[in-house]
Amino acid sequence: MDYLLKPFDDIREVRTKLREALARAVPTRHGTAPASRRVDVLEDSPATARQLTEALALLGLEARVLTGAPAEPAEGPPAAVVVSWELASAYGRQALDLARKLGQGAPFVVLAGYLTQETVLEALRAGASGCLPRDLDAKAFGHELSRLLGQPLAA
Repeated sequence: MDYLLKPFDDIREVRTKLREALARAVPTRHGTAPASRRVDVLEDSPATARQLTEALALLGLEARVLTGAPAEPAEGPPAAVVVSWELASAYGRQALDLARKLGQGAPFVVLAGYLTQETVLEALRAGASGCLPRDLDAKAFGHELSRLLGQPLAA
């Protein structure tokens, strides 16, 4: 939610940041079964989209791969959204805004080809559940998405 440099000059700064973060914290749906099994995947790389589709199948979820904003809204909110920071039609902050809009309150995860501290902080401040590097294989994506979305791996 925020970032503090170490070493801390004043512990009161840490307490203040924690109070602010807890005051604005939004309850998450981790650990509960979402009404939808659909995960909107905003990714224009076919190889990465395929890896994510396989990873989501390991979680018992189905991917709806989109390369930009959909022409027609889907029926009901998705279980989650996975968005590429480098999405051609909505780069960076625009991709985060698109993920929040499509998610309708569902958690979202950000992918980046090169994770920088600034990218991670921007995504987390925008409400992302987490950030992942784009170059993971399906099994690693499945493990990380399970952790970030609170969805157990399917048996």
